Amino acid sequence: MEYSIYINKEDAAQAEEDELNDFIRGVLVSMELDLDNIWEEDAKLDVEAKIKLRKLLGTYDIDIIHDGDRGYEIYVGDEIIAEWLKPRTVLRKDPQARRASRRTFYEMMITCSSIFEDDEEEGK
Repeated sequence: MEYSIYINKEDAAQAEEDELNDFIRGVLVSMELDLDNIWEEDAKLDVEAKIKLRKLLGTYDIDIIHDGDRGYEIYVGDEIIAEWLKPRTVLRKDPQARRASRRTFYEMMITCSSIFEDDEEEGK
């Protein structure tokens, strides 16, 4: 799946983190893992929640691997089930914006895939 979001320059890092969290949580929910009391929707994970999540993932032999360059892969056993590629960011201009601070913004192009994509698209 590929899509773009448009964001203020100063919000780029937070927007990327939010999109990544939504993707990972969506994959885990599609696997029908019980995330109640661990990771509420639209919530950030604190240290305690991360520890609980890591234990839950270990129970099902699920690994979330960071590639060192803002990309992630999700494995169950030795099989890759989802992938998040490093987002591409392009600086865009809106010459008609009234405020100078809003004349430039980012288009963040996100590419991700999972074995659940067809199910997710049918549900929309």
